[in-house]
Amino acid sequence: MTTGLVYFFYDDGSRSAEVFEQHIKGFKGAFQCDYYSGYRNIGIGEMAGIRRLPCIQHIKRKFLDIKDNPQAQEIAKLFGLLYHFEHKHKIGKDQWTEEDHLKWRQRYSGVMLEKIHMRLMAVKGRTGVPPDDPLLAATEHALRQWHEIPRIFESPTYRLDNNEVERVNRYISLTRRRLTIGSHTGAEAAALYHSLAITCNRCGVNVYDYFCDIIDRCAAWPPNTPIEKYRDLLPDRWKPSQK
Repeated sequence: MTTGLVYFFYDDGSRSAEVFEQHIKGFKGAFQCDYYSGYRNIGIGEMAGIRRLPCIQHIKRKFLDIKDNPQAQEIAKLFGLLYHFEHKHKIGKDQWTEEDHLKWRQRYSGVMLEKIHMRLMAVKGRTGVPPDDPLLAATEHALRQWHEIPRIFESPTYRLDNNEVERVNRYISLTRRRLTIGSHTGAEAAALYHSLAITCNRCGVNVYDYFCDIIDRCAAWPPNTPIEKYRDLLPDRWKPSQK
């Protein structure tokens, strides 16, 4: 989210929690995601150094999808008001600082989250509701993550959702229908090239020029070149060779 770097990985086609945990191992910081079960161990054990941030858009969408229920639409509208207040200001515009934004976030979020929580508890407190009621399911989904939502507003730079990541994932959805990978090794290579190509797109780098340049450079480097040197070839730092 801060560098524009994109990293796709492929591990025998698995989406298991074990695969994710192996790839995220050692990371310390904030990780924003939906409520996919593969992320269930974030914040505990070996992943205690990771702070999970929920995706408000994923939570809101479950209420939006219940189109014929006024109560669900009201709750969705309240979640939408979080975005309304968030977009009133932007860091760096009109001398608006990160400190200003943090104060603003803490001011509007406390009131709005309290209103939303009251509506959710009213839904949960209904009697005679069948377990498969869509509104109840959406409400319980929100409440399971409720203690994590305020974390988003404890920093001026955390996002309200992970929509940017979802948009990046669409590149995979679009291209995988046109490609014949052929093997697990091919899929691993495809993940690597997708990572670099889509990062180029996000960093405003010409993909063809980039690959031509880094392939020439890497071919000229000795096998014992320190791994740190390759870091400067990633698209967010890359500078074309001087010819």
